[in-house]
This record gives sequence, C-alpha cells and structure tokens, in this order.
Amino acid sequence: MNIGLDSYCFHRYFGEIYEGLQTDPGTRWRMEGEFLDFALEQDVGEIALEACFFDMRIVAASMNYAKAPREELIGRVIPMLREAARAAEDQGVMLATENHIDFTSRELLRIIETVGSDHLRVNFDTGNCLRLFEDPVGAAARLAPYTISTHTKDIATRRKGGSPSENFTWWPACPAGEGVIDMPGAVKALKDGGFDGSLALEVDLIGEQWASLPEEEIVTRSLDYLRSLLTV
Repeated sequence: MNIGLDSYCFHRYFGEIYEGLQTDPGTRWRMEGEFLDFALEQDVGEIALEACFFDMRIVAASMNYAKAPREELIGRVIPMLREAARAAEDQGVMLATENHIDFTSRELLRIIETVGSDHLRVNFDTGNCLRLFEDPVGAAARLAPYTISTHTKDIATRRKGGSPSENFTWWPACPAGEGVIDMPGAVKALKDGGFDGSLALEVDLIGEQWASLPEEEIVTRSLDYLRSLLTV
C-alpha cells in the first residue's frame, strides 16, 4: 500500500461550502494550480482529483437515498451501472463506485456481483460505513476483494447534540487517527483482502473540535498518521 491525498479534503477552497454548517475560509484554489502544488509537496504515492470540481461527475446514489426502499433503489442502479461498465470497457478504463452514504457494504457487494463486470469495482470509504451504522472493519473485509481505491476518512461525533439519524452531520470528519474509526483494523482488513493500492486521505465536513484549523494542518497531521500505519 501507499498513502494518497484526495482533493476533496479542500472542498471549501474549491467553493463547496455546506450551507449552515461551515464558514467560507475566503480562500480559493484551482485543481491544476494551488492544490497540485500543495499535494506534490506532501510526498504521497497517489493524488486523487475529484470529478465534482471539474465539469462532470457520476454517482450511483447519495445520502439522499439512504432511507429509500432498498429493492427499488438497487433495481434502478444496476442497469445504469451495467451501461456505464460497458462504456468503461470500450474505453479501456476502470470505474469505481463508492459507498456514498447510500448503500451498505452488503448492498454494494450485491450490486457489484450482479453487474458482473471486471470494469466496475469499489472506491471504499472508511467513514461512510459508520454513517450507515456499519462496522468499518467488517465492511472493509467484505469489499476488499473488489476495492481499487479508497477514501480513507476518520469520523468523530458531535459535541452538541443531534440525532444519529442525521447520517452526515452527526458523524463529522476529523484528522485521521483522532476519531472513532478503527483505522489500523480497517487498513489490515483491506490488506488481508488483497487491496494493495492507495490509502487516499479524504476529509469532508470537519467536526467542530477541529473547525478552527486550516485544511493544510488537518491534512498534514492525517498524512503523518496514515504513514505510521504502514510502518508497523
């Protein structure tokens, strides 16, 4: 394995600010400019550029569908992913669908196996598992054989109330190694399942305990922690 950095860690700098939950830092970056300059200085093995900050993005679902009727949702997604996988095969590329606070690891595994394409695999998000009340270590073990990329994200809990049914805001992100995710366990499960790619750091809605820190500090602290997991 190696350590990577996903550009979504700096989503506020790209102008995506969660209304009512975050403040505008007053900083704007370009993907091909300031972000890449920073990322290249971190000596990481992989840099992931989020398509949502370009002119297109595709997802199978989102947290808006976390409570939708499951069979109906799965039935609608499978034909779309089959078509996308055929297009990917024609172009000689690989698609990776994320557990996007929508499908559990078991549901995602079912979708991948039903589509049955070598060109559709998984981008495994460690934090989004917990947001659907799944054990991240168990989910990692389940999806590892199909995982080709990751969003390696740690999760904390809010200090000021909120309902666990609020999947996203109740489980904010935090610097890697400072939250409740068993990160060593998740990394081991991925490795034991055959994943040897990049542990690409991702940070989304940062918890209030760390909200005063600049993104650069959160990222460098997290990368140092992830590196320590690979030296054990």
